[in-house]
Formats: sequence, structure tokens, C-alpha cells
Amino acid sequence: MESRLPAPGDRPTAALLFAGDEPEDFAPYRVSGEGANKEHFRTLGISDAFEGTGVEGYSGSEAVDYETLLEVDPDSLLLRYHGNKTRAEFETTTVSYVGEHELGSRLSAVRNGMMFRGSPIYCGPLHNLFMIERYATGLFPETFTEDRLFDRQRLADIVTGGDQS
Repeated sequence: MESRLPAPGDRPTAALLFAGDEPEDFAPYRVSGEGANKEHFRTLGISDAFEGTGVEGYSGSEAVDYETLLEVDPDSLLLRYHGNKTRAEFETTTVSYVGEHELGSRLSAVRNGMMFRGSPIYCGPLHNLFMIERYATGLFPETFTEDRLFDRQRLADIVTGGDQS
């Protein structure tokens, strides 16, 4: 997969944020931070939109508003607290709300359809495969056109001991 990714300068920036269904402000969380819950972002070489802006991570920062997001203008928005929703439910709640917001509608990520449910905080290696697939196909749709980027049956066989290779 990594060999198929665009050059680092051609990859989108992302703002990873905690946000409710109808957000008026957002709690920033850093894509560039350590931890298994960001491994898929590192694998895909996603740049942290807040890098060099003075916006701190979740524990060291106050909420950011739409004005701050417009100043940063990330290529994509990754919104946490929506893992219990389907993509369709996320679209009809949060994406719709931000898209109709006076300032939110001006964000490049919103105009370009680059709003995604942020990944869970607790993410192990198997879940990470699904997150890599979700973000690879969402952030790089021209490159990763296939529906599935890994063989689910092979993965199941490995997990259950059915794989003898």
C-alpha cells in the first residue's frame, strides 16, 4: 500500500477533532501524536493540519472554533465521537450540519467532501487494518479504487488458526 501512496507533498492534511452531532466548537487531537489510535494515519503519511499553528493537542488546548479551522483550513476533517454511526448516519447529522453552517461550509474539507468519522481511541492491530482501508479509500479515492484492500478470509483464517502457511 505504501508504495501506491502519492508523494508526501501530495497527501492531504487532516484535522483530528472531537465533535458532537452539531458542533459549534471542536476539541483538537493531534494526528502527529504517538499511539496505536493514530497508527493508520502514520501508515498513510497523513500530515497534521495543526502542525506549526500553535494549536495544542486535546489535553493541552482549549476548544477551537470555526474561525480557527478556517485559518488552518485542513484538507480533511476527522471527527471523533461518531464511531457508533454508519457513514449514512454521520452524513445526515454532522456532515449535513457542518455543511450548512455559515463558516463550516467555507472549509475546504467540507467543500471537497473530505469529512470522515475519526477513528476510535482504542485501536488494536486488527482494527487498524480496517482503519487503514477506510482512510486509504476515503482520502485517496483515485489511488485505492478497490472495495477491499485486504483479504478478510485470510485474516479470519490467521486469527482462528485456520491458516497453516
